[in-house]
Amino acid sequence: MKKIYLLSGPLKESGFPQVVKKELKNDLSNKNYCVLVCTKSNEYIKNDEYKDRMKRDLSDVGFNGEIILLDKRIGQQQALKVLTKADFIYLLGGDPVRQLKYILDNGFDEIIRNSNVLVIGTSAGAMNLCCQVYCSKDEDFLESMFYKGLGLVNLIIDPHFDINDLEQVKEIKLQSKNKEIIGLPDDSAIIIEDEKIFYRGNIYLYKNGELVNKKELFLDSSKV
Repeated sequence: MKKIYLLSGPLKESGFPQVVKKELKNDLSNKNYCVLVCTKSNEYIKNDEYKDRMKRDLSDVGFNGEIILLDKRIGQQQALKVLTKADFIYLLGGDPVRQLKYILDNGFDEIIRNSNVLVIGTSAGAMNLCCQVYCSKDEDFLESMFYKGLGLVNLIIDPHFDINDLEQVKEIKLQSKNKEIIGLPDDSAIIIEDEKIFYRGNIYLYKNGELVNKKELFLDSSKV
């Protein structure tokens, strides 16, 4: 069973969340070939900037191997070959809708689902790894919406969650009336391994429109 990281970061200033840096260093210690999957496949300058940032952040957790970024500069067949060679696959942040379309249009989804390599998702990438994707109402989305994700993880998450953001909390309560949604702050993480879910840092589960007690979260969410 593959290991999956769901993250909101790394942040520009501090990189990966402190709560997972040690574990990431261990998991990446024997990795040599990383494939990054972008969210905007035709924005080459931004993609190259993102790749440079990822080189820095991955180096900070011990990875100094080769990094390949997939966007429209790489043809479909070559991209599929690159994905099959990956030691680990990294879904970047940005626009979740455009990223999922890029993945599905090029047939990357089957490789990502069926490969046993380490998979990391940041923000939009983490959202798309889930069974359903929750796009909360904000400056990018006029209204909250849900759509079908890649289904590697049987969770729904709200990355960049801030318990002190009253509008974000109000919206997650409203949208969790008939679903369970996990608020994932920037300094926290969710790790899935051997069908078990491990929480790092503060995690907020909303169910039936209410925040679930943390003890209940750990008891009831032990498996995917």
